[in-house]
Amino acid sequence: MSVLLLGEVGSLPAASFGPSLWVRYGSALRWGELSANGLYPRFKYENGSNSNGARFGLVTLQLGGCVAPGYGWPVAGCVGAEIGDLIGRGVNTDVNVTQNTTWTAFTAGLVYRGKLRGDFGLELRLYAAVPLVRRDFDVQNSSLTFTPGTVALRGLVGASWR
Repeated sequence: MSVLLLGEVGSLPAASFGPSLWVRYGSALRWGELSANGLYPRFKYENGSNSNGARFGLVTLQLGGCVAPGYGWPVAGCVGAEIGDLIGRGVNTDVNVTQNTTWTAFTAGLVYRGKLRGDFGLELRLYAAVPLVRRDFDVQNSSLTFTPGTVALRGLVGASWR
């Protein structure tokens, strides 16, 4: 199990961060993973306004697999898929409603799982997420439209227990 801090750019209007929890099952050479991730909402202003706009956030579940080049190696390559909810809420717009759209993406990256002491370790991850569909996200009754990037880049750091 790992508890990590996620930093990301690409899926929201500005760089964001949030919590990430990972569980894994398998051997030291190959393992499967399941993670729950959240990004704190970021604000995007409506065209020509400095107070109207929307806050966008993202929560995801990711399922993946990793393979290390050999036993005893602290690095591995990982691939997976994720599904989540991209959430937007109008702020100071005619109708301040919350809207949702489904987020689906393929993921690929590298993980470093270094041992510090006993079963406790340091975990670093570098990932890219490629959305399968990039829908325009419109906030009702405003000129604000947001479209996620073609690639989201992620960095994670935290503690792991074996």
